[in-house]
Amino acid sequence: MYCQQFHPGICRGASLRLVACLMITIFQGLPTADAQPKPSNDFAAMLATVREQTKLPGVAAVVVRDGKVVANGAAGLRKLGDQDVVTVEDRFSIGSCTKRMTGLMIARLVDEGKLSFETTLASALPDVPMRDEYRPVTIAQLLAFTGGISAYERIGPKITPHLFDTEGTLAEREARFVKQVLQEPPAGAIGKDARYSNASYMLAAYIAAKAAGKSYEALMDEYVFRPLAMTQTGWGRPRSAERPAQPWLHIDRPDGYIPEPDVIRPPEVIFRAAGNAHMSIGDLGRFAQYELAAAMGKDPLLKPATSKRWHGLEGRPPSERAIHAGGTPWLSACYAVWPKQNIVAAIAANGGSRDDHICKAFVQAVESSFFR
Repeated sequence: MYCQQFHPGICRGASLRLVACLMITIFQGLPTADAQPKPSNDFAAMLATVREQTKLPGVAAVVVRDGKVVANGAAGLRKLGDQDVVTVEDRFSIGSCTKRMTGLMIARLVDEGKLSFETTLASALPDVPMRDEYRPVTIAQLLAFTGGISAYERIGPKITPHLFDTEGTLAEREARFVKQVLQEPPAGAIGKDARYSNASYMLAAYIAAKAAGKSYEALMDEYVFRPLAMTQTGWGRPRSAERPAQPWLHIDRPDGYIPEPDVIRPPEVIFRAAGNAHMSIGDLGRFAQYELAAAMGKDPLLKPATSKRWHGLEGRPPSERAIHAGGTPWLSACYAVWPKQNIVAAIAANGGSRDDHICKAFVQAVESSFFR
């Protein structure tokens, strides 16, 4: 699959069925780089078991119950063949878990009146030529995957050559892609068929940036990362020239995991709103805590009606267990929310998963070990 070879950051991420004082109360117990609870022997053993079962290179995880960290830890290596071990301060790519954060940013713009869930593509992009079918598509439909937008899960120079045209600035590349995708036939019945789509979230974020007059990255920092005290976040690979001591991605092959090559993958930056964020396991846990607060009707960032609309796009009662996963052959991440038990848990790994088995194994282990 081309997304395995050229674009490990934004393949399909499944959504499985499996401000001040309030925010301090909600988020103060989560791990930070300078204050880490020591993992219990049982939790360390659990992580080691998950890693052994899945043959993962490295993994980090956290469990929060009643607003307090009850377990967190890390196991394994940053890169197979090297000796550097994974730590809870390390950053991991989170794949399509990024979409939930992008959606929150857009919902906050709705609260400020800069966007509406009913904003249409025609009104938001009046100068962009598009097929007539797309003109009435709304922001809500883009976020719910019912806008008919092509999936763009499989990406490569042969099947999507337009994404590998790196001429011009990022803004120019994004504008070319928006024109391209809105000239493509709908992938399903608009307003009816829910078809998973990385391009759908790219479009929603592109519109948000235009409406706010700021870059996508600036909006995410202002409306999501800083308010939730997510201080160990970034874009692209966790490992870079500036941060060499971070986990490598590893592709899941039939004969085991292989570290990623040092190559540049041009399309990733265009799809950053769909799955290009990285962060520490503590920060992923903080966002899971936000999701739990919202599910319990205590959303610290959105007005009640806006929160109900945004979180209602999932199509399930907020009291039910929810698992959000971002997985590709190169990376794995997920967080789970159990409102009835007042528990959240998050896991991230520097190796891929083809069938979400890593997330499933972790969720089962948490339910077995931490439910009263």
